[in-house]
Amino acid sequence: ALLGSFEEEFLEVPSEVIITSMKENQRYFPVFKNDKLANGFVVVSNAITKDYSLIIKGNEKVLRARLSDAMFFWQSDLKTEFGPEKLKNITYLKELGSIYEKELRELKVAKKLATNYDELLKKEAGEYVAKLERAVMLSKADLTTQMVYEFTELQGIMGAYYAKAKNEDENVVLAIKEQYLPDGEEAQCPSKVFSSVVALSNKLDTLMGLFSIGKIPSGTKDPYALRRAANGVIKIVLAHSLKFNVKEILEDIAKEYKKFDVEVLINFILDRLYTFFDANASIVKACIKSGEKDILELTKMIEALAKISSEPNFRENFSTFKRLANIIKDDKFSKVDESLFEIDAEKA
Repeated sequence: ALLGSFEEEFLEVPSEVIITSMKENQRYFPVFKNDKLANGFVVVSNAITKDYSLIIKGNEKVLRARLSDAMFFWQSDLKTEFGPEKLKNITYLKELGSIYEKELRELKVAKKLATNYDELLKKEAGEYVAKLERAVMLSKADLTTQMVYEFTELQGIMGAYYAKAKNEDENVVLAIKEQYLPDGEEAQCPSKVFSSVVALSNKLDTLMGLFSIGKIPSGTKDPYALRRAANGVIKIVLAHSLKFNVKEILEDIAKEYKKFDVEVLINFILDRLYTFFDANASIVKACIKSGEKDILELTKMIEALAKISSEPNFRENFSTFKRLANIIKDDKFSKVDESLFEIDAEKA
């Protein structure tokens, strides 16, 4: 392994850009000092030579060219307006319009979600409505930048840097950075409810939009990663213990999309619960079949039933309840007439 270096002035560029350039383009290892990126890198070479300085200098020259480009992109982007207008010229999907139109739909979804978490949002961001609109409408603005064109994997991350450079509110900056979370099996969720609303609006619009035009996953095929999006919705809801009645929410926002059977998407999201628990699949199925549509409540039911089912006398009690259910299944229960109560024990 050989240690190379680069000019400190390149550290002006966001560290994620430098690290990405090193790892993806050159297969270098970045060097850190006191948990901060330093102006050094490690390169592995299997060459045998008396003078390794030539190898180091050659790699330094290659990296210097890469970082010079990155510096140019960074400085150029900072000089341009950071906003959603250019997104009108970028197509999301033919049937769903531009990225700008996607943001407009996400904004409507975000505002509807916000009504469910009003107190939590006020606690985090104060008067949050204008900030939430700003976060959503700036969320994809970095797709028009030179940096993200070169490093597509940094979308969202770069948007946060540009928003911060333009003195946007800290909640807006964080929401832009965390909008795609969780983006993998082990990935963390957005750290705040404010960011979570932005992330949920992104995922819900993607799900609603694609289901509305028939792009529904089948078998192992899932080209638009809709299973991951649905998993992300559940993870965010559970991470922040958010009330989230999937039926009520999806039916409420459905009018923003081409008419389709929303029940199909509701079941698609709820079926993802099978992947979240070690419990027997029949337990998860029983809870879903109960009719409960709130994800948080469903998870509590699954956990409670899984715990009860592990007790020694569960099967015996289950048989008793099953017999009772079969006996009364055809009975019709009318509303209780409390005026017929005569003694205190009946009224209690």
